[in-house]
Amino acid sequence: MNKQPNTQLSLNDLIQLILLENLSDLQRRNLISAIRSVARLLNASPADIPADAVLLRRRLAGLSPEAVGISTGRWRNLRSLIGKALNIAKPSLHTGNQKQPLTAEWQNLWNNLPRNRAIRLLALVRWLGINEIDPKSVSLESLERYHKTIATNRLRANPEKVWDSVLWAWNKSIEDTPGWPGIRIPRITRRVYYVHDWDAFPPSLKADVDSFVEFHRTINLESDGPSRPFRTSTLATRTYQLRTAASSLLRMGVAADAIQSISDLVTLDHFKMVLRDLMNRGGNKATPQVGLMASFLKGVAKHWVKVDDETLASLKQIASNVSTKNRGLTQKNRTRLGPFDDPTIVSKFLGLPNKLRTLIEKDPRPAQLKAVMAQTAASIAILHYVPLRIKNLTGLDLNANLIERNKTLYLIIPADEVKNNLHIERILPESVVSIIAWYVREYRPHLLRAPTTALFPGVGAGPKSSSLLSDQITGTIKRHLGIDVNPHLFRHIAAKLYLDVRPGEYEVVRQVLGHSSMNTTTNFYAGAEGKAAGNLFAGVVERLLNSSREVNSTGIVKYYNGGTP
Repeated sequence: MNKQPNTQLSLNDLIQLILLENLSDLQRRNLISAIRSVARLLNASPADIPADAVLLRRRLAGLSPEAVGISTGRWRNLRSLIGKALNIAKPSLHTGNQKQPLTAEWQNLWNNLPRNRAIRLLALVRWLGINEIDPKSVSLESLERYHKTIATNRLRANPEKVWDSVLWAWNKSIEDTPGWPGIRIPRITRRVYYVHDWDAFPPSLKADVDSFVEFHRTINLESDGPSRPFRTSTLATRTYQLRTAASSLLRMGVAADAIQSISDLVTLDHFKMVLRDLMNRGGNKATPQVGLMASFLKGVAKHWVKVDDETLASLKQIASNVSTKNRGLTQKNRTRLGPFDDPTIVSKFLGLPNKLRTLIEKDPRPAQLKAVMAQTAASIAILHYVPLRIKNLTGLDLNANLIERNKTLYLIIPADEVKNNLHIERILPESVVSIIAWYVREYRPHLLRAPTTALFPGVGAGPKSSSLLSDQITGTIKRHLGIDVNPHLFRHIAAKLYLDVRPGEYEVVRQVLGHSSMNTTTNFYAGAEGKAAGNLFAGVVERLLNSSREVNSTGIVKYYNGGTP
C-alpha cells in the first residue's frame, strides 16, 4: 500500500490504515483502542488530532497520568502503542523492535562499553543494525538520521535531551573503546548567549564591579553609604545586572575598550543603548526587566558614579518612561491560579502529602528508592502551612530552624536569613509534624552523603540545591494533579485560598507571607478575591430581596420590583 506522510493524516485516518494493515485481530484492536483512548484524554475527536509525532508529543506532555486516573504502566503502554501506530503511517524512520537483537558487529563493540554508556547507546546501535549500517560504514549522515528519528517520529518526552545523552556516550566511546567508529558527532548549541563573560571586557571594568560589591557587602559609615549590607544573593544579582548592561553595549556596537568602568555604563547615551537592547529582546516594548534595569542603573549613577544633576534628571525621566508600574499578579500567575477555583483541585492539592505518603508506604521497593519522593512530600507539607521562599525552604536545618517547645514544634528562621529581614516563627500543626517526623526517621538517612543537619540534605555536607528541590516539587505536582505549580506559587495560592474565604483580610496575608509593608500585599492581591467578594455581595442582595418579598403587606415588594410603594 502507498502510505502518505503522517503529517497529512489525522488519527482517524490512521485508524483506517490500521484496518488495512496485515496485523492480527489483537494487534489491530490494541492499536485502535490506544488511539481512541488518547483522543478521549485530549478531549478531541481522532479526526481533529494530527497523526504527527511532534505535535502529539507536545499535547501529551500537558497530561498527567495520575491526574486523569491512569496508572503509570497503562500510560506507558498507551504511548508505546501510539508510537507503533504512527510508524504504520511513516515507517521510513522506524527505530526497530526493542527486543530485536543487535547485529554481531555491534554486539561485540557494545559488550565492551561501561554500563552507563551501553544503556544510552543501545537503541542507536540496534537502529544502525536494522538499517544495515555496520561499524565500518557509519557516517555522520546516518547518525543524524537517527537524531531525526527520535526528534520527529517518537513520542518520547524531551527527545533533544535524549540525543544529548547519546551524543555524549558516542563521543566518549571513541576515546576509550577499541574499534569504536571514529565519527565524532558535533555538539550544536541552540542557545543564544546574551551575557558575555568578564574576559570579553577590560580588566578595569571587573575591578570596578568588585569594588562596588565590596562597598555594599558591609555597613558603610559614609553618609551616602548603604543603610544595610546587601545579601549575598542581592550582590550576585547586581553583579549580573552590570555584566548584562556591559554585554548590551557590545551588542549595540560599542567597542569593549570603551567600557572601562561602571561609569561608562551610565552615560546618557550608553544608558539609552542598554535599555534599547533589552527592549529589542522583549519585543520592542518596556518589560518589567527593562524597568528594573533602568531603576538599578539610575541608582548606580546617583550613588556610585555620582553623575551631575542634569544627567541624573535625564536618567530619572527615562527610567520613569520605561517603568511598567505593574499592579497585582502577572497574567501567567493568574492563569496558574485558575485551577484553584475548583474545590476538588484544592482538596487534592492540600491532600497531596498524605497521598504521597500512602503511595510510598504501599510501594514494595527498598526505602532508598523512595527517599526522594518522601522528601518531596515533606517539603510540600511545609509549604502548605508556611509558604516559604525556596531558598529558606532548602536551607531548613533540623537543629537551628525546627525547635520543640512544650511538645510543640516551631519553625523559626532568623531575620537575617529572610529576604526582607523579618523574623519567621510559626507553629507547625500535627499533620505537618507527622509527615516531617516520618520522613526524617525512615527516609532522610538514605539521602545522606556526608554528616549534616540539613533537613533536605544534598550531595555534600550541606542542603540540597534550591533548583533541584524546586524541580522535585513542580514535577510531583504536575504528575499527580496535572497542574503547573512551582514553589513560589505556593505563596500566591496561600493568599488566594485565604482571601477566597475571608475577602479583604489583607493583614493576615501580609503576616503569613512576611511582607514588610501592607502596600506590597495590597498591590499584589487587591481584587484577587473578586470572585469570592462578588459571591458574598450577591448573597447579601439575594437575602435582601427574599426578605422584602416576605413583607408584602406594606407595598415593599412593589417598591423592590421597580414600582412605587
